[in-house]
Amino acid sequence: MTDMTIDTHAFVETLTAAGMPEAQAEAVTTVVRQSHEVWLAKLVTKADLDEAEAKVKSQIGETEAKLGSQIGETEARLTVALAETKAEIMKWMIGTVGGAVVINAMTIIGAMLALTKMNGH
Repeated sequence: MTDMTIDTHAFVETLTAAGMPEAQAEAVTTVVRQSHEVWLAKLVTKADLDEAEAKVKSQIGETEAKLGSQIGETEARLTVALAETKAEIMKWMIGTVGGAVVINAMTIIGAMLALTKMNGH
């Protein structure tokens, strides 16, 4: 980081050279230095940014792991639900087709019996 300190001696010399009494120049320099130090204390350093970045990356990794786990669990539940639904649909389809075959067979047999009776045999 660039040196951000104030050269207080040069600051006092500049103020006194401009005609300010030395005691007043030193007081002004002290106030400026103190406000500068407060300002510097609030600056974010590269180390602060690196630490924040590491925390964010860690949180992202944890979130990805949780989401991956939840997605896997959801996928497993959906696979089971789909298999159950498929089995239920197959059961209904087999029952429906079987029922249709029986109804068609009985209709054909009934029609054949009716024709036989009509022909007198």
